[in-house]
Amino acid sequence: MYCSSSLIYVNSAYRCRLICKLLNTNRIKDKIVTLWEKLDRKFPQKKEDVELLRYYFSEATRLFEEGSFEIAYFSAYKIIREPTVVDPRAYISDKRESEPSSFSEIRTILTHSRQKDIQVGPKQIIEIKTKLPQYALEIIQRALTFIEELVAKENNS
Repeated sequence: MYCSSSLIYVNSAYRCRLICKLLNTNRIKDKIVTLWEKLDRKFPQKKEDVELLRYYFSEATRLFEEGSFEIAYFSAYKIIREPTVVDPRAYISDKRESEPSSFSEIRTILTHSRQKDIQVGPKQIIEIKTKLPQYALEIIQRALTFIEELVAKENNS
């Protein structure tokens, strides 16, 4: 019992460290606070949209740390596809370098939907779910890139 409960915290600490590396910081909270303060200053008229963006990002990172990769993926997906303070599609692509070719394709397979002529089979679902921790980390990275680009544009404005 002790070993299994200890592993939960070890795994969570490892995933937290991955997020720290992604954010290029040792203190996640400080980095996040700085990013959101800059976004609040840049978009004072869109406080609710900034809060929604903050919620999605916080949920994505928290759920990733907890090991809930699928829900973390969906939270980060909303950041790069749904308009909040701006339309993210004007700033960042959802295309990937390897297969599957886009985050939208991964989302489609995860939701088992049939969009256009895509047929989702059990083999595809198993393959995607096996690689889901990697995909979740990739999409969180993409969401962070988008947020940092918005913040960087603040300095140029």
